[in-house]
Amino acid sequence: MNSLTRALLTTVFFAFFTGAALAHSNEYLDSIPSPHGGQVRMSGPYHMELMINTPGELNVYLTDHGNVPQMTAGAEAMAKVKNGKRVVEVKLTPGGENTLKGKGEFVMNAKTGVVIFLKMPGQEAEGFQFAPLKPKTKAGKGATHQCGGGMRDGHTDH
Repeated sequence: MNSLTRALLTTVFFAFFTGAALAHSNEYLDSIPSPHGGQVRMSGPYHMELMINTPGELNVYLTDHGNVPQMTAGAEAMAKVKNGKRVVEVKLTPGGENTLKGKGEFVMNAKTGVVIFLKMPGQEAEGFQFAPLKPKTKAGKGATHQCGGGMRDGHTDH
């Protein structure tokens, strides 16, 4: 990964830990069903779903706000998996269609955090923050949707 991309990804990483606002709250995203059963987060024009089916393996699905798959060919992505003070970097590579995949030496527990940095060709870098084993939020308990047009037909209003 070149130094410009690394600088962009580092900037995105710090933005997440200084309270950058998202158009959808994580509580809202946790309160709706995800396409593959993983945890969904939003950044910029994307929704990203993180799946951990096998220990040490990350699988990511990328869609737009209408759940239309976004092709990952040419994407650069890096995940930082944090358990306590230990941080493991996992390079994610396009896995076909709208997926990114990567393997690393890490274990998941209820306190594990994962930050994924994504640079799509010709676009600004985006960052996504996950707590993949966190229990889902029940609808109506802190779930907010702030996309302007209101929710229609499973989030197809934008």
